[in-house]
Amino acid sequence: MINKVNDLLNKIKELPGHKIITLTVEDSDFICEMKNENFTDNSVIASFVAKLVRGLVVGGGMTVIQVLDSKKLIYGFVLGEDKWFSIPAEDMQKIRDINHETGEPLPVEPDVDFCDFY
Repeated sequence: MINKVNDLLNKIKELPGHKIITLTVEDSDFICEMKNENFTDNSVIASFVAKLVRGLVVGGGMTVIQVLDSKKLIYGFVLGEDKWFSIPAEDMQKIRDINHETGEPLPVEPDVDFCDFY
């Protein structure tokens, strides 16, 4: 399983620019930032890897926001069954653009694109 975690971590690192990652497992969020591939704090990496492994086992979700000069790209993931799955861009946009308490649409954020993860 650690190979799957390292593979996903390396793919995220390859994305250019600043990344903000929110990993949700067992009603707990872990938020970390990767600034220009400079993700070297061993305690952050260890915590992220441990939380990601737990998410693959018990289930969870993850959002990666890639911040580029003039826009944000948003990727979504479902974790579970010892695998990770990319949430299709169209579905991720529907998830992000709805107020989950009221069901009403939220205002569309300018300069935000939703993307499929490879």
